[in-house]
Amino acid sequence: MRSEPITRDQIVAIHAIKTRTRLEEGSYRGMLQGFGVSTSKDLSRADAERLLRRMRDIPGAEKPVSKPSKARADGPYAAKMRAMWISLWNLGVVEDRSDSAL
Repeated sequence: MRSEPITRDQIVAIHAIKTRTRLEEGSYRGMLQGFGVSTSKDLSRADAERLLRRMRDIPGAEKPVSKPSKARADGPYAAKMRAMWISLWNLGVVEDRSDSAL
């Protein structure tokens, strides 16, 4: 009897946690090798759940994702300030690129 394949939602969750925790590629591949696979797509549904439980123990894994704010900066210099703010976000200087954080 063949086990059920991993779901798309599980793959998305695995990669979201990997990104949020800034898990190094070698560490991530090592975790996958513990399940006898080299890519998350080859995991069974049950193995994916076990991997997710393990990954959720990594500090920062359950960091809440903030939703973008609807607030917009306005005024004569708003467009320039917004462009500079987004440039700082692209450089990694600021964590929130939203206008409300500006």
